[in-house]
Amino acid sequence: LDLGSCRKITDAAVTALAASCPQLSSLNLSACGNITDAAVTALAASCPQLSSLNLTACGKITDAAVTALAASCPQLSSLKLGYFSRL
Repeated sequence: LDLGSCRKITDAAVTALAASCPQLSSLNLSACGNITDAAVTALAASCPQLSSLNLTACGKITDAAVTALAASCPQLSSLKLGYFSRL
């Protein structure tokens, strides 16, 4: 699913997506600047089959989100994290 550059998407929308699509395997959230650790943690908890996630230029993400992904998404093989100041 490609939501890249959807600048107005919020944590609430990503959390709802994760809850409704537990089979989600690929998600692009690049340049979605409102996304925080809360959304990524919800993705990790609800979408264990996630294999590809692009968080490039999501400046509110911290290492807490990466930790949640590592703990809950064993299929994750591609994680893009470019343009971060908090990691």
